[in-house]
Amino acid sequence: MLARKVCELCSRHGRTLHSKRKDFYSSASKKLTNAEIRKRRSALFTEEKNRQIELIKRLNKVPVSYYGHPEQDGPHKMLMNSHVSTPYHCAMHIDEYLTKRSIVATVNGEPWDMHKPFPENAVTLEFHHMLDEDPSLPNQAFWNTGSFVLGSVIDKSFKDNVLVQLYDTPKTKVEDGCFMYDVFMDIPDWKPSQMELQCLSREGGRLWIHELEFEPLTVGEDVAMKMFEDNPYKIKSLNSMLNESESDKLTLYRMGDYVDVSTGPLISNTSQLSRFSVTAVHQIDCPTNGKLYRFQALALPRDLKMHWWAWDFVCRRAAKQSKKKYPYRSTPENFFPNSETDSDREKVKKMTGSDLKNM
Repeated sequence: MLARKVCELCSRHGRTLHSKRKDFYSSASKKLTNAEIRKRRSALFTEEKNRQIELIKRLNKVPVSYYGHPEQDGPHKMLMNSHVSTPYHCAMHIDEYLTKRSIVATVNGEPWDMHKPFPENAVTLEFHHMLDEDPSLPNQAFWNTGSFVLGSVIDKSFKDNVLVQLYDTPKTKVEDGCFMYDVFMDIPDWKPSQMELQCLSREGGRLWIHELEFEPLTVGEDVAMKMFEDNPYKIKSLNSMLNESESDKLTLYRMGDYVDVSTGPLISNTSQLSRFSVTAVHQIDCPTNGKLYRFQALALPRDLKMHWWAWDFVCRRAAKQSKKKYPYRSTPENFFPNSETDSDREKVKKMTGSDLKNM
């Protein structure tokens, strides 16, 4: 009798243990790796992009007047498809050289991504590159892209057992010496070695080979929240952007399988990148998010050349931890001036021995 009761208790206890193990493994299996999260976001990006294309029941022609190279008497006039054709498509019609050189466009005087579809109304189109007489807009696009690429490098460089959750990019200017990305990682008190920084730099430095496009996509709040629902830090950043914006729309970008939010504009594709260096990682205390890692990096466009000594100098400067408190780039704000002042040019010239236009 006693033996029977003991057997019943053991059997019941065994079933309980089995149930607990089953619950544990099922919950563990729900936790996605960094690679699986990227794949899921990219699939949602494609799904939303296709949904928006399917809403276009009829192609409407939009007249486009292009001003610029190659020079001619009056503008190049083209008929393109609204909500489908992009400045990049126009560049393909005009000159292959434009597709490779153009960093960003302006449509009706407004900064415009090279792969962003045209609106319904007639447009004037101009292309901009890093050697423009006034390179402020290309500089802005390139600086925005640097932060975006840095996020991709961080997201893809760590093993799946390391939880990586990107938060936001602090607003920095060219004069600040580097662009940044604040990240939560479950690695306590990590201080990367010089070799680890070089490995991170190589991830960004070889992107130019793949010629990956930066695809923009404007989405509603519900789509953006669903896409980043596994990252509470990014959700905070998105909420902040929406609270400060008059619109309930956000602009996402995709490079390969990496998707992130950005105020834009970004450059056309990764072949326009040249040097890329992750210069430092500092641990910071964020009032709303606790301890985060601040990654600092620097990049150089393909069209601009710099002596190795000057590059090493600016990289060492970019590694220093600044005491300045940077606001986050959660609000769509054009933080670059319309053109660099003489004092700005003198600062850069003093640092590198090169004029800002030629860097």
